[in-house]
Amino acid sequence: MFNKPTDWTFEQWFNCRARRLLNEIDDCPLEYVYLSDMTDEEKAAHPEAETTGGYLKERTMADNARKWWEGLSADDRNVILSLPNFDAAIFKEITGIDVSNG
Repeated sequence: MFNKPTDWTFEQWFNCRARRLLNEIDDCPLEYVYLSDMTDEEKAAHPEAETTGGYLKERTMADNARKWWEGLSADDRNVILSLPNFDAAIFKEITGIDVSNG
């Protein structure tokens, strides 16, 4: 894990809470933003939202991962941080999440 050998078996990984949590990261590249939730800048950039009621916002995987991380409880974050060989730099490279920022 994190580019280092571990004594975990596939079964341990498959059954661990960290894997289930990581699988909750939304992988959809689009999000529908309703007109009522749009910022003034978004309304200016998407005048068609007045007719359609909103617009499709493009998201990156890093955006999705950060939103997921922000929604985790402290306990769930600790589950991720407790993975064998956890490496904050590799985690940031993969997800865009800087765990030192809370």
